[in-house]
Amino acid sequence: MIVQGGFEGPQFWGSIVVLATSLLVLLSVIRIFIYAFWGEPVETVPLKKRSYYQMFIPAVILVGLTVILGVGAEMFMPFIKGAGEVLLNPSIYIDAVLKE
Repeated sequence: MIVQGGFEGPQFWGSIVVLATSLLVLLSVIRIFIYAFWGEPVETVPLKKRSYYQMFIPAVILVGLTVILGVGAEMFMPFIKGAGEVLLNPSIYIDAVLKE
């Protein structure tokens, strides 16, 4: 419905881009499916413990940040409100940049 609305409205090229990227995603998923289920079996090399920990630590940090942002979202509301005010009233930004 979004793409149809884009074709009916002024966003014709945006709808074309959405359809093209959807097609690319579909083709990549089909390739993944074919290689995963119908491809030749490939032997995997077991990871060394050191490389496992090197990948584990950033994953733990990202999970921690996600939990902090999810649970403590109200801590970030002043920043979000400020960004929203500037987006809704661009004269604030223009005054700050041009100092007129």
